[in-house]
Amino acid sequence: MMCSLRLGATLGQGLCNFLAALGILIVGGGVLQPLSSPNPARGDFSGHRGRTISAQQTGALGDGQLATDCTVHAGSNHLICRSPHFSPGDSGKVIAVYGAGKSLSGFIQPLSSKIVSYICPNEVVLALAASNTQEDSERTVWGTDDSTSAQRCVDALATPDNIGENPGGTCFFPKGHYLIHGIKLPCSQVGDFTTKGYGRCTKAYNNIQVRGAGADATLLENWDVSADDDKIAGFPALITLGASAEVPGSGNSGTPNRRLNNIKISDLTLYQVKHASRSLFTIMAYATQNVEINGTNNVDYSRECIVMGGGWKSIYWRVHHNRAGPCGLGGPTVTTSGAALNLNGSYVWASNNEVAASGQGFELGGHDVWISHNRLDGTGSGNASPHLAINITSAVAGLWLIHIHDNYMSNWAGIDASNVLGILNRIDIENNEFLNFSSGIVAGGGRAKNLVVGREPPSIVHGSSTIKSNRFSFEGVRPVSFAITIGGGEAQPALESWLVQDNTLTFHQLYCSDDSRPGRRRQNCDRNMGCGPGTCRIPAGFLAVARNFGGGAKWKPHTSYSAGETVVPQIGNGYFYSTARSCQSGPVEPIWPIPPEYPLINDITCQWSAGGPTPKAMVINNRINGPALAQGFGRDVVFYDGANRSSVKIKDLVANYDLAIVAGDDCDAPTLQIVPAFRVYGDSAQYFPTYPSTGKFERGWQVIVSDSPAHLVQHWIATRAGYAAPSWRGHARYAFGARVLPQNDNGHFYLQTTPGSCTSAQVQPTFPAATGNTVLDGSCLWRESGISAGFTLPDSGGSP
Repeated sequence: MMCSLRLGATLGQGLCNFLAALGILIVGGGVLQPLSSPNPARGDFSGHRGRTISAQQTGALGDGQLATDCTVHAGSNHLICRSPHFSPGDSGKVIAVYGAGKSLSGFIQPLSSKIVSYICPNEVVLALAASNTQEDSERTVWGTDDSTSAQRCVDALATPDNIGENPGGTCFFPKGHYLIHGIKLPCSQVGDFTTKGYGRCTKAYNNIQVRGAGADATLLENWDVSADDDKIAGFPALITLGASAEVPGSGNSGTPNRRLNNIKISDLTLYQVKHASRSLFTIMAYATQNVEINGTNNVDYSRECIVMGGGWKSIYWRVHHNRAGPCGLGGPTVTTSGAALNLNGSYVWASNNEVAASGQGFELGGHDVWISHNRLDGTGSGNASPHLAINITSAVAGLWLIHIHDNYMSNWAGIDASNVLGILNRIDIENNEFLNFSSGIVAGGGRAKNLVVGREPPSIVHGSSTIKSNRFSFEGVRPVSFAITIGGGEAQPALESWLVQDNTLTFHQLYCSDDSRPGRRRQNCDRNMGCGPGTCRIPAGFLAVARNFGGGAKWKPHTSYSAGETVVPQIGNGYFYSTARSCQSGPVEPIWPIPPEYPLINDITCQWSAGGPTPKAMVINNRINGPALAQGFGRDVVFYDGANRSSVKIKDLVANYDLAIVAGDDCDAPTLQIVPAFRVYGDSAQYFPTYPSTGKFERGWQVIVSDSPAHLVQHWIATRAGYAAPSWRGHARYAFGARVLPQNDNGHFYLQTTPGSCTSAQVQPTFPAATGNTVLDGSCLWRESGISAGFTLPDSGGSP
């Protein structure tokens, strides 16, 4: 047997020698250092001079050990290891054997137990039998349960003085491996808050630092899968902050009214047990302020690692020079999109952190947030979804003044900024490097107000956000979506304006357009290779403008609208309008007032109110690079149905291959424009296959008509600003909202206003020139709706 073969092996270091090697027990007095906040509203990280207590002084041993060569069989409680790890003194210690515990939907938990007897250096007997056989377990840890001793360390620093405050100080964990359920710093003030669910506070835990001897020297680990995650009675995290604290002025009698204040966690590794269903974290905060976390290493396979507490509960955090991962990879009853760093509070600075192998990198949900100089690697994340590098979202509060800059991010789905239940504005994503993203940046939408938390109304509801000077590169990975998507789709109105400027997109490989055969999707191709029935081409587009961007869909008659939905007039006036209730529109389009007039507009059961100027997107000086003269994606810039083309201003867009600009229905844009390689595309220089019959043009804009990228046919100049439209046709079907020009141009265009569709007469009517006048034409009713665009050929001075 194993023991007989290993009897001559040398025993490991004795317990006494091991403890002696850990160093002194008490460290001389230390001071919590002040922090500086990078934003104008500075946090107070002033610190309080106090004593430093070693966790070993309060009884913690830190004698945990780790092995990766231990085996246990299902139904057996004998653990056998290849190497001699154990000593007689290990009897009675706690232990976790990864992969040997109970199964839940295919997820195998660690076996958490105790060592009941020592057999030999290679074998011990556990209190519980294994549920699953595990050979050479990836992680077997055992040691003294230091939970009570570790808690005593912070409790000793929380003893209140004669005015109910605590002087604070540092709880120091010397070099060692400490097995604990967790450490709790729950209260910010003394009081009995039991009736409100906050528990009884006999101590205040402000002004405390929890510090190790370095992330490579001090390890705090939870071994126990039975740990309760209740925030008061249990241990939801290895370090739990402010569970019995609350926001000042919360308005509830009998509740705390102070956040936990001035906390620092540094220089240690936090390793949470791999759990199938419970929400266990490395650091979890509820109501806190002035918190610094630095120099830590965090592992939490199942759930998120560091969680700040959302919206307005926690404020003024500085998180820097930490490592996190694996984090948030889920279990059978837990989402697979947990974040390594969930900093959902406000006034946050996170810099120089490293994230790897996690469900998401950052999750953000507050305001005044700076995320800079971080390195995020998404490889090793399994089937995590949505697998975002940075998820800017909130289920409770508004999002504003969030700055994402100078980060390096590789192998993620992308960055998503959207808010279903609140506002979203002034999001800046600048000077970042993106490598092998599958979905790029999605610049979504937000509500007109916060629907859940209304206590923090911002000064600006919708403003202007920025995507600038970012570098996107794809090498060896095929993206599945656009580098940049503007607009929030249907889940929430896209009411924020965006500047997209000075970004560079580089494709290093081509891929087959047909990916039906196994493995073809991931296999890059060469222009000279066959991809039949598809083609070898650029694998993705640069920019997508989402459905109904520009203030909402155009108003339509006899249409059901939901509360909060926004619309724009059929002929845009620069403003959008919203309804506060679900309703049905009438047969005739209302007359839309232009602010500063704000009357309610009655429309059968709808009451429309002016929401503000329509959002814009400015797309300026962007570059796209691929293998020279490669075949383009075919949808390099896309306007989805209802996206308002006139709300997107494009200037100086250049690629080294032919670009296809595609528009869906109701966009006021041509279905397809092909821009030749190296040609500059923008609003003032557009490429049409025929003379333009849709779109809005300013005076002096160029329209280049070409029947192929290599053959330019005509070069028109707009001499009259206005809308382009096709000429009227007799006995033709026209839908509501269709536009026409008289066959003899009179400088005006006309909107078809009959609900549904209609058929024109055989003979063209006399179209009125007076503003807003109508004319009947068969079953169609045409309304004069504005000035039509006029074009001339520079060399002829004529119009078509």
